Amino acid sequence: MKVLVVHGMFCTGRHTAALVAGLCREGLDAVGIELPGRGEGEFGLRDHVEFLKEQAGAAGESAALLGHSMGGLICLLAAAELADRPWLRKLALMGCAPPATVNGFNLANLPAVLPAVIGPGSRHLMARRPYERLFMNRQDAELRLRVRRELVSEPRALIRSIALPALDRGAVAHPRFACEPRFESIVLAGAGDRSTPPGLQRSIAKLLPGARYE
Repeated sequence: MKVLVVHGMFCTGRHTAALVAGLCREGLDAVGIELPGRGEGEFGLRDHVEFLKEQAGAAGESAALLGHSMGGLICLLAAAELADRPWLRKLALMGCAPPATVNGFNLANLPAVLPAVIGPGSRHLMARRPYERLFMNRQDAELRLRVRRELVSEPRALIRSIALPALDRGAVAHPRFACEPRFESIVLAGAGDRSTPPGLQRSIAKLLPGARYE
């Protein structure tokens, strides 16, 4: 089974490399998916969902989707549209960004996310301190520096579609299941996650029939 690992916002495939390597050491056929246009393109949420669907369809007889943060939302939306495909076996969401039916704002992430949503310009790169406070508050200084150097800017339209999915004119962030899901699914939450906390992940798990929450 091919495991497609999808990175989060402001990130690239480099940020999931250690996770992919760990999965491979466990005997899984894992590969990091690089979403298109990192740091330079104007790709939107729908573009990323379609891209992942193409990658999953080309994975072979069986595939699993694993996504973190924005990558989790992309995996959720793609899996909903691929629910009738027998080759989609598993879905794993880690600190998943919320779809339109779930409120993702909280007191911890609002000061960091709001400037990215309403600020001027067509692109945005989250400032260092808010990023580290939200996503790397438990990591050592060396790792924070390495991750920070590899972050990329994102189209503000994409940020808005993730942060305010209910206002997305294309309604892309509404999971539409092609049928009752055949795949197994798990939603993983981190106890210290300040951006996508456990309560939010529980709400996302309820959207997936039979999903396991940890």
